[in-house]
Amino acid sequence: MFGDDDDAEFGGSATLREAELLKQHSTSFGDVEELAVDEDMPELERMELLFERGRIVQRIAVINSLPGLFADHGSRACTPLLEKASRELSAMVSAAAVDDEAFGELPVALAKALTALLEAAEPPPVPMLERVLLPMALTALEKAELTPLEESSVGAEWLHMLLHLLRTRRLPIACLNSTVLPFALRRGDVSAPVGHRLLCTHVMGALATAHPDAVWIQQRFLSHALSMCQDTELRVRCSMCEQLQCIAAALPPEVVSSGPLAEALELTMDEHPGVRAAAFECGTALLGSCDASARATVLEPALRRVVAPCLLALDAPDAFVGVTGVGPSVGTPPEEVLQRVAASLPKLFERLHACGALADGSLDETRVEGVTIYERLVEAFARSVVTEHRLACVDALVAYASAMAEDGGGVPRRFSAIMRLLHQDAELCVRRALSASHVPVAVSLGPSGAAEAVLPLALSVLEREDPEVLLPLLGALPDLLALLAPLDAAGAASNVPAAPGCPSGYALGSQLLPLLLNLEMPITARPASWRGSLTLLEQFGALTAYLEPGTLYSLVLPVLFGRLTTEAAAPVRLQAARVICLQLRRLRTASQRSEVCSRLVSQLGCAEAFSLRLLFTSVCGMLLVPRCPYGCSRAFFKAHHLHTALLNLASDPVPNVRLRVARCALPADADALQRLHHAVIELQSDSARDVRLGASKVTGLLRELDMSSDGSPLRRDSLTSTPTDRQWEADDAARLGEEEALARSEHEALAESRRRAADELSERARAAYARKVAAVDTGALG
Repeated sequence: MFGDDDDAEFGGSATLREAELLKQHSTSFGDVEELAVDEDMPELERMELLFERGRIVQRIAVINSLPGLFADHGSRACTPLLEKASRELSAMVSAAAVDDEAFGELPVALAKALTALLEAAEPPPVPMLERVLLPMALTALEKAELTPLEESSVGAEWLHMLLHLLRTRRLPIACLNSTVLPFALRRGDVSAPVGHRLLCTHVMGALATAHPDAVWIQQRFLSHALSMCQDTELRVRCSMCEQLQCIAAALPPEVVSSGPLAEALELTMDEHPGVRAAAFECGTALLGSCDASARATVLEPALRRVVAPCLLALDAPDAFVGVTGVGPSVGTPPEEVLQRVAASLPKLFERLHACGALADGSLDETRVEGVTIYERLVEAFARSVVTEHRLACVDALVAYASAMAEDGGGVPRRFSAIMRLLHQDAELCVRRALSASHVPVAVSLGPSGAAEAVLPLALSVLEREDPEVLLPLLGALPDLLALLAPLDAAGAASNVPAAPGCPSGYALGSQLLPLLLNLEMPITARPASWRGSLTLLEQFGALTAYLEPGTLYSLVLPVLFGRLTTEAAAPVRLQAARVICLQLRRLRTASQRSEVCSRLVSQLGCAEAFSLRLLFTSVCGMLLVPRCPYGCSRAFFKAHHLHTALLNLASDPVPNVRLRVARCALPADADALQRLHHAVIELQSDSARDVRLGASKVTGLLRELDMSSDGSPLRRDSLTSTPTDRQWEADDAARLGEEEALARSEHEALAESRRRAADELSERARAAYARKVAAVDTGALG
């Protein structure tokens, strides 16, 4: 299939070349010769031949290519190949009935490939799902299910594929009734092997998701699902309890309260902790499925009875306040229950909030100093000595904040206390997870709550934390800025706080800037630090609107220009250039803007390193797109001689630099047009093909231009200009208007300053003259 030219791509010392692998897995060289084909053979035919005659490693490679083949050629063209795989799978199932080891890598690869196929943007059509993929999954599970699913990678992969297929909701109801449901129920009998019964529980849960019709579920398999909650096998009870919440989600509240709820409550008192843990998670999900009366009188008190021992185990002395039916004499719950309760905290608060249990007074009897039992549970997990508990507490903070935000009062203070406790955690992973949760928690609390509970901690993290910990917070900083100090319609910060307790935009910027500047050395000193440096530079860009122009010029721009010439990573240099262009528009004096443009030309356009000259062409490209946040007008670009520096690069010795110049939409006027024309003619005869192609496109644009009497470019036929061209012209005019307004403002400010200086000088002269006259009069009187 592959020759020396193909193998050469791997290098002469490669050990995994195709021909060598074939020789290692073949009985003779004739097997290699058999796969020699014409290089012009279509890809699908080549793949079919390779699957039919190739070694196992090649057949697996073909299977792994299925998603790409479907995307490139369509499902109709790939059907023969998929049918070949189906027949091969059936043959392997029959062979594996004798030798279980034969049922190995290829079926696993096929299951993974089909799962990826179902997740594609354009999944296979329904007939293929029904006639090919579904039979393949059921065929594979006929063999793989003989052992418990968690012990068989083949069974686990094919079960995952089958469940994914069902949850796409694309199989017709007739297929579910005639094929899938009987397949599952035959394996759900109490006398069936454990693996069969586990398979039945998973399929019933997926069927409820695939066809959430309450009547159909009640008629077909609800009673069977409820009976399996009392299975003699521990794993089956746990699995059915996990799937019960999927079934209950498709049923009306009155049905849930009479059937699934009763089973879940009974399982919360199961003798095995794993079942009790699964029942707690199921009960948490049922909070949103059962009716209000059953939830308030039955379900929620049952959840409290599971939570109270957990609080006691976490050293909470008031664990049993408001909990009936259980007391301090209860035994300590196993770690398995604690872990499942901790993992269920986000969903628990989401459901309690959604059903109104936190606001209707039903939890008032559990309050201690105004804090409910579930809030105390969060605080207890934050104090736990087990790292996994504290990580679960961090994961629950966002849902906890959303659920408690309406409570007002001391919620921000309680949040601040919990987050400060976790902020001091000894484990790096806990502090890193907390850093990532700052902004989502702030959004849940709202501006005022975030300013009180989150902002002080975020500033502390940026000031003192390890760079590995603070990077997640650093990346989300723009969202925190937008929440606490949103920009106005013109994209500028305000000196007026957005909400009570929030800082103003400029005050927030002045707090954050010193912290970001101090982070530069710690972040750049890290190994492989370029991603952290890139994140830091992005925050300088986000902070631009929150800083005074003078601060940008004196503190931020020197740092950015330093990164242009000292940073080795190209993405970091490009980001530094973007932020410079962004901040260039914020500068308010002509001298400052002129200095920035001069430094761009000297440090980039005239640099010895070709990478910096290439970066200069990118900077010019950004400035020449007026709609871009970095753009400027053509007049500004020419007035600061950027077009001259760019045209000088048309004769650069590096082809990539010349190509970038050819692609730039340079501004033209009567003086620059001739030079631009000569540069493009020179590029059209360039030795590099890409440069010639780019220059020819520019030539076509130049032919569409004429010069007006004032030297500005005009299109020969404005009627033929595209909407994009007209939008570009409008954006350029808008930028020019902004720049002229800045110039007028600066001129007026300078005139006002001179007027005030003259007035002050005149006032001092008058005062001196008055003193002199007074002295003369005093002498005359004497």
